[in-house]
Amino acid sequence: MKLGPWFEFAPRSEQEVVTLFGLLLPRLPYRLLINEVREAFPDCLAWKFEEDGERKLLRIEFELKASNFVNHTHDPDGCDLIVCWEDDLWDFKVPRLALSSLVASLAPPVIQSPDKVKYPPQVWTEESFLQAAPPEFQQNHIDLLQWGRKLAPQCTVVFGEGNQFPSWSFAVKLRTGKKITLLGVYAEGTVWV
Repeated sequence: MKLGPWFEFAPRSEQEVVTLFGLLLPRLPYRLLINEVREAFPDCLAWKFEEDGERKLLRIEFELKASNFVNHTHDPDGCDLIVCWEDDLWDFKVPRLALSSLVASLAPPVIQSPDKVKYPPQVWTEESFLQAAPPEFQQNHIDLLQWGRKLAPQCTVVFGEGNQFPSWSFAVKLRTGKKITLLGVYAEGTVWV
């Protein structure tokens, strides 16, 4: 049986980073035992085995790009490791494991075309979002966007980036200064809270 590749293209979402991480567990520079993968921050709890046999709990956050950790306003004190495809942070408090560097060093290859993504990155704007929306949802989107923008500066509307699906999200700024995303909207009408 021929081994690999298991991915055709480079990851394009956080979910694909999680999947790739699971595939690469035996090839990491240290041994991990996954305790839990979850939706809450941090995304993963894992035991890291030290050379002396002791184990330490490692709090892991998965991101496509390491800078998404900052964009999502995660607390650096609540995380021990950012696992990402691309490390685009410099001088940041939380260590990063860039899977792109690890994949490049492996043979046989894990990804058939690691320099390509299935869908080219896209930064959505209100105009491109509304163009992608089915006509029956356009007025609803316009009304919801206007409502969200009226709540500024305590609230912000942010359009999706790097995703093949047109989307935007609505975030509220808390008194502590943190932002929390309350809802997200896709052009085809799906809303998540």
